[in-house]
Amino acid sequence: MKRYALRGALAVVLMIMVGCAPKPAERPRGPQQPPMVLIPAGEYLVGNDDGPENERPAHKVRVRAFMIDKFEVTNRAYLQFVRETGFPAPPRWLPDSTILGPTDRLPFDEREADLPVTYVSWEDANAYARWRGCRLPTEAEWEIAARCSTALLYPWGNDSLATDGKHAANTGEESDGFPGLAPAGSYGNGASCWGAEDLVGNVWEWTADWYVPAAYREASPTGLAGVVSDSLFRQRVIRGGSWFDPPGRVKATTRTGFDPSFRSDIIGFRCARDSE
Repeated sequence: MKRYALRGALAVVLMIMVGCAPKPAERPRGPQQPPMVLIPAGEYLVGNDDGPENERPAHKVRVRAFMIDKFEVTNRAYLQFVRETGFPAPPRWLPDSTILGPTDRLPFDEREADLPVTYVSWEDANAYARWRGCRLPTEAEWEIAARCSTALLYPWGNDSLATDGKHAANTGEESDGFPGLAPAGSYGNGASCWGAEDLVGNVWEWTADWYVPAAYREASPTGLAGVVSDSLFRQRVIRGGSWFDPPGRVKATTRTGFDPSFRSDIIGFRCARDSE
């Protein structure tokens, strides 16, 4: 009997020790929030009277205060979304659309982790933004984030080079230091006055609006700038130009549209949200 009593006592002690043992730290879950910058509410000029027809005329719009990502969404950030939600990975990572688990190896080279994520459709970008508790910026918000209150042609000024005489964006010129994509934040001298970087060059960026070539001619002279909710073209607006485009095309006013299901190595995105 004493032997069984001793075994019972030991079992109780072991249960207490296990119960009191520190639990291994759980891996943090949920969206990691990259840095964002604040754009104040106000009236701003968008469009370019000297630009292509789809950028004319220059006109004023009003927006509420909002936040926008300081950088483009990177492979590293998008990977967390894919792993935690089971959302299909970009075909550039896994052509067979394999679902990535939390412990699966990186589907890209570690040196590519801070490159903008590409081969994401508008639907992909919108899904990521909603997972983060954000949204895609409206076209007006994107342009205001890139042009500041003085309606610059480029985020850094009105010349294609920065004030230090150096390249301020990743464009189709190899002399800018990158033959293809550049890591997010590679051109701090090209930041807008609000502090947002890489708004022009590197990758075109999806916005919330449907693309209407004549949208600026049809813009309301009063009221808040809203999302263009429909278009006969069935294309979503992309902004800013890419690493593949000549410098003259990567302006803050550059706009065009693509089918929302389109994926390419020249299109990425960033997120926005209403200011709290």
